Amino acid sequence: PIKVIRFEAPLWFANAGRFLDRMLSEIKQDVRAIIVDMSTVPWVDFSAGIAIKEVIARAAEKRVLIRFAHANAKVQGMIQRLTTVDESSFFATNFDAQASISDPHQSPHQTSTAVDIRHPEITLELIDPVSDDSENESPMVVV
Repeated sequence: PIKVIRFEAPLWFANAGRFLDRMLSEIKQDVRAIIVDMSTVPWVDFSAGIAIKEVIARAAEKRVLIRFAHANAKVQGMIQRLTTVDESSFFATNFDAQASISDPHQSPHQTSTAVDIRHPEITLELIDPVSDDSENESPMVVV
């Protein structure tokens, strides 16, 4: 399966640990890829960049693909400066990121023309940066 994870706040030192813990727990599950939806992340600081670098390294060890969607230029620039991720891992939409996983030859600047948002193996999870109650975080299936 492919998971779309959206962190609902800026990524900075105060919540980088929560992001890292959640992402590492997702990588341990039986997933083929994780799309990190950055649509609600206006900025990333150095501490969070290091956490993202750790996520990418661990994902590579487990052969889990990491793709980013909806990252603004500031967020994308910070991630690229602090990690080994290049532009080919960033996409305009979650659908385009998913299509790149299904079709590795798709470029990040190529947008899809036919959009079918029903995909049986994609789930969306939201990470609330202030809640420590992981028990209440349930996945929502995108239909």
